[in-house]
Amino acid sequence: MSEREIAQQAVNKLQNAVNHNITRMFDPSGKAGGMRLNTTVKPRFNKGQMVRLSVVGPKHLYVQNYGFEGVKKNGINMRLEQTDVVNNAIESSNVVEFLAQAIGEARADEVIIQFKG
Repeated sequence: MSEREIAQQAVNKLQNAVNHNITRMFDPSGKAGGMRLNTTVKPRFNKGQMVRLSVVGPKHLYVQNYGFEGVKKNGINMRLEQTDVVNNAIESSNVVEFLAQAIGEARADEVIIQFKG
């Protein structure tokens, strides 16, 4: 299995987990639609090898994820607790373990093939 196929499987797992967590945490308040639709996971490659998975989403997703404490434009003090939407999605999807296993096997096979060839 190539690294692009492995990356696509990991993207699907993480995308489903992120969408599920967004829906679970924010749908009762009716705020999940924009975050869920505008959040994507993209694989990044360098010289044919997968380097990372990037979670791309709107600003308010990250404000909800990491929390916010400060003064808004209108002078009101605001404090939002962090929700760890993205971190929980990474943990619940087991994408890190999947990538470590699959890419480790693929790269080990590549090294063996290059060594023999």
